Amino acid sequence: MIYVALNKEWTDPDFEQLRLEFLDAYYDNLLNQTDFIPGMEEFLSELIGQNIKWGIVTNKYQKYAQPIIDGIKILNKHCSVLVCGDTTNHAKPHPEPVLHARKTLTFEGEETIYIGDDPRDIQSGYNAGCWTHAVNFFVENNKKPHLSEWGSDDFSTTAQELGNKLGLNLA
Repeated sequence: MIYVALNKEWTDPDFEQLRLEFLDAYYDNLLNQTDFIPGMEEFLSELIGQNIKWGIVTNKYQKYAQPIIDGIKILNKHCSVLVCGDTTNHAKPHPEPVLHARKTLTFEGEETIYIGDDPRDIQSGYNAGCWTHAVNFFVENNKKPHLSEWGSDDFSTTAQELGNKLGLNLA
């Protein structure tokens, strides 16, 4: 992000100072303009209504992820597990974070659907023995390969489509 915003490489002498300033500003604004993508709150509500346990596996460090979970009621109240980039010894795409979440939820691989918005998510879920579903809700704003190239078992471009494919009753 530092490179994109300021055109600074990690080898630039002022990079570390800029990185620390960025992380401080990021932390101070974690919930500023943080909102669900269209349809996702309804998707999560349907999971909750059907008593389906779910969690979040992120490469974000706990320091940055936990305040977001704590600050959004539906996440704070219903997220069964939060695995962060510093929870396990490896981050995604390694399977360890997903395996940790599965163990915490007491799920077997074949009964776990791992939904991800990055090819590394799909790789992590696949290597953890999960059925994987790729999502990309911001296609026009993205330089990632097309979802069909991520190697997932299925993919969706809206929360509504995701819910329908998973058999949820979304309005």
